[in-house]
Formats: sequence, structure tokens, C-alpha cells
Amino acid sequence: MTVLTTNLDIGIAVTTLVSAGIGAYLGAYLKKKGENLATHEDIGKLLDQVRAVTTITKEIEAKIPLLLTPSRETRACRGPRFAKDGAPVFVLTDAKK
Repeated sequence: MTVLTTNLDIGIAVTTLVSAGIGAYLGAYLKKKGENLATHEDIGKLLDQVRAVTTITKEIEAKIPLLLTPSRETRACRGPRFAKDGAPVFVLTDAKK
């Protein structure tokens, strides 16, 4: 009976050690897998933010020339212009522009 008990104790010890090793490996593996998944999701969110900022920037860039170009009303209201000698200069503007 002593030999059987000793073999059983050794079997239990080996099973415990193998189980602990597998548990430690799986724990580390799953932890790393979770970190990689979280990083992947974070990168996806950052890409979405970059796309949104890029879209807004392009919209603003498209509006800049419109803001810098004087309108027809502004061109018509500039008032009289004078040459160097003081004579008035008449500028014909196309109202269709």
C-alpha cells in the first residue's frame, strides 16, 4: 500500500505541475491576445478620428478661396477709383460673374 500511495502522490504532483504550467501559459497567452485586440481597436478608433479630421480639413480648405474672393456686391461697392493725376477711372464690371 505504501508504493501505491507513493505512486498516487507522484501522479497527483505531476498532474498538478502540468496543470499549473498549462494554466500559466494560457493565462499569459490570453493576456497578450487581449492586449493585441485592445491595441487593434485603439488603432481603429484613431484611424476614424484621423479620417474625420481630414474630411473637415478638406472642407475648410475648399471654403478658403470662397472667403478670400470678393463677391459681386463687394466689387460693386468699392467706390470710385482715381488715377495718379486725380482723374476718375471708370472700371466696367461684369454683373454676371
